[in-house]
Amino acid sequence: MKRDPDPIAYNRRHNFRLAYGKPIKTEWGKMRPQDFGVMELLDEVDAALQKRSDAGASATPLLLHLRGFFHAILQDQPRTGLRRWLDLRGVQRPASPLAVWLLGRCCTPSSTKRLAELADHPLPSTFAKHYARELRRLRLWDALDRVAVKYQVDWAVARQAERRPSQPFADRLKRYATHVDQSRAAAVPERSRMPLWFSADFWRRTPGKSAQAIRHVLEHLHRLVHGA
Repeated sequence: MKRDPDPIAYNRRHNFRLAYGKPIKTEWGKMRPQDFGVMELLDEVDAALQKRSDAGASATPLLLHLRGFFHAILQDQPRTGLRRWLDLRGVQRPASPLAVWLLGRCCTPSSTKRLAELADHPLPSTFAKHYARELRRLRLWDALDRVAVKYQVDWAVARQAERRPSQPFADRLKRYATHVDQSRAAAVPERSRMPLWFSADFWRRTPGKSAQAIRHVLEHLHRLVHGA
């Protein structure tokens, strides 16, 4: 990959030096050093995206260059900083779709307030498409319905607001059991060589299981489906 002509001079360690390393209570809520850091990064990205837009250049090389920073942001979960940046800079900036994408990825089913409250604000259609996609992913149907009413003529937003029917759990479980292959179960060793590990973000990842534990789960599902 060619070197990015507009590299972002951003040091992630700088996040933890801001505000003397301690959270600050503001009218926006508790602002951690990570929240100040993501606002600084978005300002730099926004300026670089605006420069590329004025020159007619693609933003893809810049965004690919920042993949490592995005991964670090998802680990820090700076929801307050992302939401504050959107309120201060507005939703019409070049980096606004990126900010709402990061905010949606940082939200969990139990922490969606800062994302859902954007539905009551006037939104440009370009931003609304990215916003509707995050609302659908988190199943925030009430907020998504409010956005879809504002943009009925926009097919992309209306498509995200459509409720897609889901099959009953019993049918999905039966289809899953039908495709479980038991022919090679005996060839799997009883003890797994997979190391034991734990994840702090338990709502995002599933810890590894041994071959014996996986076999017990599949046998239990088979008994539930076939009644044996």
